[in-house]
Amino acid sequence: MGTQWSISLGKAHSNLANVDQLQQAIEAELSRINRLMSTWDPASELSLFNASRSTQAQALHEHTLHVLTTALSVSKNTQGAYDVTRGNVFALWGFSADTPQPDAPSSNDLENALANSGWQHVEVLDGMVKKTYPTLTIDLSSLAKGFAVDRLGQLLQRNNIHHYVVNIGGEIESRGERSENTPWRIGIEVPDSINDGEVVSGLLLNDANLATSGSYRNVRIIDNKRVSHLIDGRTGMPIDHHLVAASVVHENTMLADAWSTAFMVAGASWAKSYAEANALAVQLTELSDPIDGSFTVWQSMKWQELQAISAD
Repeated sequence: MGTQWSISLGKAHSNLANVDQLQQAIEAELSRINRLMSTWDPASELSLFNASRSTQAQALHEHTLHVLTTALSVSKNTQGAYDVTRGNVFALWGFSADTPQPDAPSSNDLENALANSGWQHVEVLDGMVKKTYPTLTIDLSSLAKGFAVDRLGQLLQRNNIHHYVVNIGGEIESRGERSENTPWRIGIEVPDSINDGEVVSGLLLNDANLATSGSYRNVRIIDNKRVSHLIDGRTGMPIDHHLVAASVVHENTMLADAWSTAFMVAGASWAKSYAEANALAVQLTELSDPIDGSFTVWQSMKWQELQAISAD
């Protein structure tokens, strides 16, 4: 998945006997998910679907379908700001597996890529996926890591492991306790400059799923300007606002992953309104002064409730 992963087990499992077998099972599951959804592996199921120019319905694995269906739902709720079908648009900006760092795309190329993609032009029905446009490509990287975290959590549970933290590239599931009467404390990174980040707060999360998306790390320099990897699906343009990080606690890590990215793309005003209207636990970090690089942090009511529990 192009990132690091780790699993921490609670003290209750300090004498676990089958560690080697467990690690093999974990690595096998991660490899399986890569073979389904990676856009970096040309032989993955998703890469083959993207390479196909057929507009006929094609069969995909139920897990790929599950992740795609979730992504399309978030796309609909954000009115296309978050859109996983804009793979060709991402490529124009150099954020794909097979494109070097480019100049800014031409307006004609961008308009053509937008015209031949869009979440409304993908249909999922009875285990099949159909795309309207032959060149439409799907990129599930904004929520596949979260899905993988959820799958590893299920694997641990099946092995009678109930006290753990799974972390894949900063997407996290915690269960149980670190030790008796000691919950897991998960650090929340907030950028401390335009180029870096610092863990400035933490949540006590015994049973929760957390994801953070940010625009201050994965960037390119194009025409002497920092360009974010986060692309607004409505315009095809990299985001250019003062929201630099979004953290979400949700019912599963895949949804937390998707919504943290969606909020980053849609911007702070929309994110705040949606989070409060839907009682979501969300923390947003905004650049308040571009000159001195200072930031402000906003927390939804649901997030503040979690913060209050952590402080007790």
